[in-house]
Amino acid sequence: MVRALKWLASFETGVEDIDADHRAIFALLQKTDQAMKCDDLLAVSTTMQNLLVEFEEHFAREVRVLKALDYPEAEQHEQEHRDMICELRALQVRCAGKPDSVTLCGEIESAFTLMLRDILHSDVHFKSYLQDKAGLFPRQYS
Repeated sequence: MVRALKWLASFETGVEDIDADHRAIFALLQKTDQAMKCDDLLAVSTTMQNLLVEFEEHFAREVRVLKALDYPEAEQHEQEHRDMICELRALQVRCAGKPDSVTLCGEIESAFTLMLRDILHSDVHFKSYLQDKAGLFPRQYS
């Protein structure tokens, strides 16, 4: 799945910092997938650690932006982020246990699914909010 999916402009929220984070996370997932293809488990472990850091930093930045914009569902969005971080930490623990390649592939798919769930489900709601908010163009909030 990671190899088959391409970054699309429709994934963009209109907030440059958030979109840059999304692209960086997407690239890290693809790098992790490439390491799996090469059976480089050290690189997989490293990129999975980097992925958790990227997600944590991204989620904190995104919540700050949403609160600054008075997004009415900011608290709920923040809770979704906390839940995803818990899932990612559990995923990282499973990856650190030196599982076989098949298990690692499944864990990478899980991380990718989390990212897509955040971008395509959760973030689409605030994207709509920004687009509807008093005629303001989202890029000015970066």
